[in-house]
Amino acid sequence: PNGTTWFDRTNYFEVFPASLDNLDWALDLEADRMLNSFVRSEDLESEMTVVRNEMESGENSPQGILRERTLSTAYLWHNYGKSTIGARSDVENVPIERLRAFYRKYYQPDNATLVVAGDFEREVALDLILEKYGSIPRPDRAGANRLYPTYTAEPTQDGERTVTLRRAGEVQYVTTMYHVPPGSHPDYAAIDILSFVLGDTPSGRLHRGLVETQMATRASSTAYQLREASPLLLSATVNTDQDLLQVLDVINGTAQGIVAEPITEEEVERAKTAL
Repeated sequence: PNGTTWFDRTNYFEVFPASLDNLDWALDLEADRMLNSFVRSEDLESEMTVVRNEMESGENSPQGILRERTLSTAYLWHNYGKSTIGARSDVENVPIERLRAFYRKYYQPDNATLVVAGDFEREVALDLILEKYGSIPRPDRAGANRLYPTYTAEPTQDGERTVTLRRAGEVQYVTTMYHVPPGSHPDYAAIDILSFVLGDTPSGRLHRGLVETQMATRASSTAYQLREASPLLLSATVNTDQDLLQVLDVINGTAQGIVAEPITEEEVERAKTAL
């Protein structure tokens, strides 16, 4: 069992050998987690060390910090500009009562999606799901318990923005971010293809333009498939004896060069096979 959190969701999951007993156990665990967690103070204290270690690992990653600063510069209003791990002061000082209130409000069946995948009998699984989850009552969403859809929309960016992060180290990193459609948009499949064509190793255009020319040691492209307008990040790792601005020019020129040099059928097929 494990759990992760990201911009749009928190998820909990189990991976186990396919058997009826294991499926029964996993569904029972998640149904219990949805309703009966104590959120005890001693549990919070024991997990604090783990969270601090994750924070320190992120803070010691120049590339990760640059990505955070880039997103916070690109998203001035929307919370995609905030790191999902949170601020250290919040994590260390949040009252346990607020965590319990958050749990009671959001960990409810009307705010969750259950996914079961693998080798199992469909009808048997549905019967188990009904058994484990059917008795969980739908919450009263009146008053303060109401769930509002997000309504903060990031305004259209009014020109280029830049951020410079200076730290001691033996390598350089450079990142360009473009705003792209939400993951559910019909055009997002094309974004996936574009990201692969730009960032794949060794066939990607960034790899050919930067790594094969020895301007960078690594080049990549990452498209975040999020619920709302998402980021596309183009990045490169650069030795200190190379000119970072020249690498940035190649990244931007390669991305914008898609217009003059459209993606080929061969590149599309390669991306579809890989994706």
